[in-house]
Amino acid sequence: PKSMDILFFDRRPIFLFGITALIGVYIATGESTVQALILVASLLIGAYIKKTNCRYIIIAVFVGIIFFLLGVFATTVFDEAYSEVNGKKCVITGTVVSVDSVKEKYTLITFRPDGFMKKKIKVYIFDNEFKLIQGDRLVTSGTLNKPERATNPGGYDARKVMYGDGAAAYVFSQAKDIRIQNEFSIGKVFGLIRMDIRDKCIELLKEERGAILTGMLIGDKAGLDPALKDSFRESGISHTMAVSGSHVAYIIAPLMFLFAKLGIERRKYYPWILVVLLFFAILTGLQPSVARASLTAALMLIAGIISEETDPLNSLGLSALLLMAINPFTIYDAGFILSYACVLSIFLFYKPLAGLTGRSPVGKMLALTLAVQIGVIPVTAKLFYSIQVFSVIANLLIFPVRAVLAISGWLMYFISGIYLPLARAFSLIVGMLTESVFEIAVLFGNNTVSSINVPYIPGCLIALYFISAYMALHMKKHSLIPIAACTIIISCYLIFFSMPKNTYVFFDTGQADCFLIKTNRGRDLLIDTGKYADGNSLAHFCGDYIDCIFLTHAHQDHIGGFSNILKRFRVGKVFIPNCKNPEMNEVLEMCRKNSVQCIGLAAGDRLRADDYEIEVLNPFNKDYLSLNDTSLVIKLVYEDKSLLFCGDIEMSAELDILSSGCNLDSDIFKVPHHGAKGSAYGCFYDAVSPKISVISSGKNYFGHPSQETLDLLDGTEIYRTDTNGAIIIRAEKEGYKVTLYNK
Repeated sequence: PKSMDILFFDRRPIFLFGITALIGVYIATGESTVQALILVASLLIGAYIKKTNCRYIIIAVFVGIIFFLLGVFATTVFDEAYSEVNGKKCVITGTVVSVDSVKEKYTLITFRPDGFMKKKIKVYIFDNEFKLIQGDRLVTSGTLNKPERATNPGGYDARKVMYGDGAAAYVFSQAKDIRIQNEFSIGKVFGLIRMDIRDKCIELLKEERGAILTGMLIGDKAGLDPALKDSFRESGISHTMAVSGSHVAYIIAPLMFLFAKLGIERRKYYPWILVVLLFFAILTGLQPSVARASLTAALMLIAGIISEETDPLNSLGLSALLLMAINPFTIYDAGFILSYACVLSIFLFYKPLAGLTGRSPVGKMLALTLAVQIGVIPVTAKLFYSIQVFSVIANLLIFPVRAVLAISGWLMYFISGIYLPLARAFSLIVGMLTESVFEIAVLFGNNTVSSINVPYIPGCLIALYFISAYMALHMKKHSLIPIAACTIIISCYLIFFSMPKNTYVFFDTGQADCFLIKTNRGRDLLIDTGKYADGNSLAHFCGDYIDCIFLTHAHQDHIGGFSNILKRFRVGKVFIPNCKNPEMNEVLEMCRKNSVQCIGLAAGDRLRADDYEIEVLNPFNKDYLSLNDTSLVIKLVYEDKSLLFCGDIEMSAELDILSSGCNLDSDIFKVPHHGAKGSAYGCFYDAVSPKISVISSGKNYFGHPSQETLDLLDGTEIYRTDTNGAIIIRAEKEGYKVTLYNK
């Protein structure tokens, strides 16, 4: 192939239109437009240099503008949907679109209310006693809420995720609030089929293995154990649980082979395969990945019916255009992103890799797996802030098993409908294949190095990565200079610029504390872990390693996220208050199990992290009546900059600190106890005399922060996580630069 054949848009103009449409939607719905504009400008310049017909370039610009406007319109529609009843009790009648998750405490369903063009709603049903299926008609009641935007860098953006799934709000309900209506609907037919497939798989293979097979056949992961889901994700084979192009291939390839062997002309059987594709897409809930695969396959089948050749990239671009036209927010669905990344990687990298690995079946399988992984690795790093170390090996092992298992799994199901004893005998083979998938997931997923966290990676760096990989595989020796340039740029970013320095992050963790100090050399000091620490937000700044964690005291809003952090990150040391504190026993046990050193600190202790001096001001070695007063109070000093973190201390600890005569004067002051009434008494505040005061709080019933505390802090710059989102403060030569993440 020619070195930059991908840019010959005269051959594949629809692919060009698909790219500009995607960028147009992103600019309309995203936050960072500069990189998107640079990308589209580079794309169009490249197309012009490759002498693409100017008409196509002009059309591509107009397509981008049209989809930009469509993105703006969709944003308005989703934001306004149900806004008049936001926060109010509602009674809603509608149909179950899908059962997304079944857990011990609740069942999560996607629900479409009755009414023309009504947006879907996510319903959490607590203490659920119903066995709900797709197509069930329900009447439910509960308080309706609009999804919130991400308030931490790298954090979960419920708004985009839900909008990407076509849902505009969520409702919390109890089982007693649900009433099932026994009405017939077409959707219920598919729901009954899905339930029958799930029940037959579980009956023949038992609970856990049956849940795995159900996920592989129809993408139904509701019954999959959460720990097993983690194993699939960390081993890099979670895509086996998401219905995608390969699943579509497993459906249509045997049919095409059978019809061809019977000597039937393709124009006669292609329409029937289209019907099967449509049925399968609806059966799997029209997930974005299967919608992409079905659309692309359908377009190529239609081209075969009318005897016209079609370019796979054009088909890919057209399917993307159609999906984005239906719902522009689809571009934020992880299945959509990964699905297109996989297919595009195959188009870009498979042929040159096959030339290296050979044309044998094993060589082709290796080339296909490597092609997919080259494209998926940077995408997963961007989406999930992690790289699965063993994904290539795990996928090589699972690839042939998955193909055989998908076909044999469908055969087992069809046989069970004809003669159950024969299906039971056949299930022995299917069970062995399912067991091998399970063992591969556990082997490569339950490993301390199976997944490595990576920091924030900008989109332009991923574009450079793809360009470098493409050039390395397609271009000749004289092109080593641009390849080396791309490699150097990427390496320099990862080494020197990916980790901010002298940066202080006050995460929005609701009514909880979690703060990160990035030292002048990039070390990570984490103060408290919130109740539910967001691993992606931490990885955004830290990558894979946290040098030390200070746990101020043993209340759950300060240590609740500690166990999850130990599971996901490598941690150097943990510091806790050195006083009688049996509530910390759980922390000590977790540190012991994870071989992490745990050290007790008391007033007067001093530490050093790079050029940061750390002075411990509390606790004094005594019994406090209040657990809050046992909080670690630490002051960090760097050159002429200073920060004071006070945990949840109250009057008793404040008076002890004041009487010790220590220097409390600090530029940045983390206000004690979420700004509660009585926190930071006047004399204590006067001793601190901060320039910047930060209050960490969320929705609560305690009135935090109190007006009394806010009045006391008047005259300083006051920032609150409940109104400002994450607060990012960067130390500069002449003061501080404050960035608020209140999107």
